[in-house]
Amino acid sequence: MRIEAGEIQAFSTLGVICDAVHATMFAEAVLRFGLETVNVRRYLKRNYWRMKELSTFAKSAESLLSSPIERLSVDPADVLHATHISRDHGLLTNDTLIVALMQRHGITHLATNDDDFDRVPGITVWKPRT
Repeated sequence: MRIEAGEIQAFSTLGVICDAVHATMFAEAVLRFGLETVNVRRYLKRNYWRMKELSTFAKSAESLLSSPIERLSVDPADVLHATHISRDHGLLTNDTLIVALMQRHGITHLATNDDDFDRVPGITVWKPRT
């Protein structure tokens, strides 16, 4: 991967990493238990003991946390700035925090499959999906 090779510098937050691990958990449960995506949360809450059968999400957490991705922390000022971004561009809170951090750190490129970021000027969005 280009990040590990030092070709590109990558940034994230613990919140975004947790979201990625959560999505991996849901994807693993869909495959392992033959669930429909819309029912995963309810199924896992009601059948919590089945979590013992899942392991990919934990491996993804270990991989992300040991990677050379620099983790940025959120300051209270970022939260306030994010509220303005939300109103200006119609983004939800977690997405606006990403934009606020990008702006504070001068980051202009974002890898995401979330089309909502296309509405934010000054950001080049890279979509890994094909």
